[in-house]
Amino acid sequence: MVFRTANENDFVVTYYRKETIGVGSFISCSFVVKQLPNNGFELYDMIFIVDYADYTKPKLRSKGGVLGPTSEEERTNILLPCVDEFLESQ
Repeated sequence: MVFRTANENDFVVTYYRKETIGVGSFISCSFVVKQLPNNGFELYDMIFIVDYADYTKPKLRSKGGVLGPTSEEERTNILLPCVDEFLESQ
């Protein structure tokens, strides 16, 4: 998990899912968390990345991947489970 400060009230989160796909490939999701005045928060600018590299082999670099969501199905089946897993882990 990686946190970066976007500005005073916003943080960019990149979360790597525990579940891998293929051999060593992974799904990550990134989003901005905005603090709201009522001690709540809002998530926006949500994306996912499917990386097709095999990180079990030494010296192998990323083969690229898919950046999304590009459809409602990808949003439902890939992005939202990644965000849910992050929220449950906190």
